Amino acid sequence: MKQLLNQGRFRPLLFNDPLAALQRDSFAAAEARVDEAEIRSIANQQMATLENLVIQQRRSQMRLARILRDAEERHRKVGFCV
Repeated sequence: MKQLLNQGRFRPLLFNDPLAALQRDSFAAAEARVDEAEIRSIANQQMATLENLVIQQRRSQMRLARILRDAEERHRKVGFCV
């Protein structure tokens, strides 16, 4: 960071300067390290959560279909009795 600030003092900062761009990129990359194991763990956790949600939605859909079928049967019985 100090290097970038010092360069700005001695020469104007040019945003289209390739050398300055490389220095900015290396500075940003040095601070943010990517942990592949952590990313994989998060992805696996998200997949498990999504699979649980799909299972829950299928159960709800089956339950609502059963309720609708029972309601339709009751409606048919009431319609014939009248």
